Amino acid sequence: MASSSPRRRRAPGRAADLPDGGSLTSSSPSPTPGLAEGGDPGDATDLTPEEQASKKAAEKQARRESRAALKQDAKDARLAKRTAKAERRLARAQKKQAQRVARRVRPIGEVPTEDSPVTDLPGGVPTMRYLVTGATSGIGEEIARQLAAQGHRLVVVGRDADRLERTARSLRAAYRVPVEALQADLLTEAGLDAVAERLESPAEPITGLVHSAGTGVGPEVHETTRRQEFDQAFLHVQAPLALSQAALRAFLARGGGRILLVASVAGLIPDGTYGAAKSWAVAFARWANIRYRSEGVHVTALCPGPVYTGFHERAGIDAASYPSWAWMPVDEVAREGLAALAQGQSTCVPSRRFRSLIQAAKMAPDTLVERFSRHRVAAEVSAATRSTSDPDSDSDSERTEA
Repeated sequence: MASSSPRRRRAPGRAADLPDGGSLTSSSPSPTPGLAEGGDPGDATDLTPEEQASKKAAEKQARRESRAALKQDAKDARLAKRTAKAERRLARAQKKQAQRVARRVRPIGEVPTEDSPVTDLPGGVPTMRYLVTGATSGIGEEIARQLAAQGHRLVVVGRDADRLERTARSLRAAYRVPVEALQADLLTEAGLDAVAERLESPAEPITGLVHSAGTGVGPEVHETTRRQEFDQAFLHVQAPLALSQAALRAFLARGGGRILLVASVAGLIPDGTYGAAKSWAVAFARWANIRYRSEGVHVTALCPGPVYTGFHERAGIDAASYPSWAWMPVDEVAREGLAALAQGQSTCVPSRRFRSLIQAAKMAPDTLVERFSRHRVAAEVSAATRSTSDPDSDSDSERTEA
């Protein structure tokens, strides 16, 4: 029995449906893609495989170069933006610096008188009258010079009358500020009383004290005399105590003031009787700055390392016992000390390297630190002892560290 399956409908366009019974392909040739667009028929069909690969590589390289150019343009735009921002920041900083200098430096010809008004300096430090001991040499002389350059009035204190007067004349001529010279030997009660009286005097009041006078006798206490040790202790303990006490009384009554005590890194480590004496200034400043800060009085201990002050040449000390990296210019020491005083810091150790060394010394055993300190200054002991007993030497001069 034959199956009755439905007949399939032919799809239109098949060969049987064409008028000529032919194929779907037209007898007329198909247009070449390149010709349809008006191009060269050889562009698409006549290239060899090598030429096609080369063409693709060239197109790829062109696209890569285009992307690189866009990235470089964006990078240049960012760089130009950052440069413009940095230039604006530099211009603002230069403008502020110029304003600070204009406030700090007096024009030539403008000589302030004792009745000149008080003005403010950067850091909140007013134009004041500073009393500076040890102002004829070393760190004290440099601090006095920088204070005069800022426009502060000065009272310089020293033992040698001729050197003191030369220092005062030099400061007056260079910076055109009033400079008073007060001759006093701080190793005597009379000299100490004279300076303390000047600090407390209500006439032409003192509003800032810098104590830089000092001496040194070496670390070996069994090789020094009692008088040498007493003089060292008097200049580094009794004298700054008496002057700070007088200054505090005056400053508290006047509503504020500044006290800068020149100590030494020796006061922060085991370093003989010199270090022990200098440690008093550090301990006193740390306490007094906290106690009197709320009443407008700042007390700072400046603790430098070896400083170029000319002390070594006068004392006959071999400066080669210190490595070259350990030395600091005296102007940098004075600048950092005054900046710390203006900021109200209790202690100031100039230079990052010495701050790092002091932190390391705090963690090292005292025996190691003391041995290093003793060997470091072994060459200085006899020379320093001669220096303190030499009548031509200046007791205002500092030991190596101060």
